[in-house]
Amino acid sequence: MKKINYSPVRRSIGQYVRVAGSIHHIAVNVEIRASRIQEYCAQNNITVTPVLMKAIAAVVKKYPMANGILARDIVRKKIFLPEDVDISLAMEKDYKDERFVTTPVIRGVQAKSIRELSGEIDTLSATPFNKRPDIKPVLLFNLLPDFLKYITLKCICQSPHLFKQFFGTIGFSNLGKFGIVDFFPVWLNSTVFAVGSMEDRPVVDNGRVVVAPVLHMSFCFNHCVLDGAMAGRVLLELKRIVEEGSFS
Repeated sequence: MKKINYSPVRRSIGQYVRVAGSIHHIAVNVEIRASRIQEYCAQNNITVTPVLMKAIAAVVKKYPMANGILARDIVRKKIFLPEDVDISLAMEKDYKDERFVTTPVIRGVQAKSIRELSGEIDTLSATPFNKRPDIKPVLLFNLLPDFLKYITLKCICQSPHLFKQFFGTIGFSNLGKFGIVDFFPVWLNSTVFAVGSMEDRPVVDNGRVVVAPVLHMSFCFNHCVLDGAMAGRVLLELKRIVEEGSFS
């Protein structure tokens, strides 16, 4: 039987999931008519990711709780609402003969154009894992024993400033290219947008049945921060923005 080492990176992911698993995320999902976002991406030669990020920033402007961080203010827990929308983006990387998912943070999404976001994502995709500008703390964290990784993560989660620095304010994961329809990722962030597949489906348009692209989107949220009704409004607003093409 072949054996594979449980690497420091994989151990770090394990401790992250251990802490994140204690957050009881609830998930809601929706199907979005994607004709306009598909056309926009084709015309501008970009993926849906930066477009959806910009749309999420617009949603946060209307519903700031979607950007919330649950942490402590010295003693008591409070919900902090940062002004900047910092999106933690799940991204696959190769490092030391291993492939895993890392989560660099795209900062100040609300102040950047879709083209700027696309360029930043492309740069991060092309940059080796150990060459990222913010990688030193991550590499040091990977060297810690498992119990210290767990304690460190718990401490970071108690501080809104440290949490925002390391994990951003919102999680974003896209598994649509694998044909995944709905999924519910395990993250430390209070809110996570999970992008599923885009596929041609029969839909009703002005009383006629036509074939149109449909995008599957899930919204996972910490019920300690958002209620289900608010989560529904958040996802409905994202659906409206994407279907109307008002993301730019």
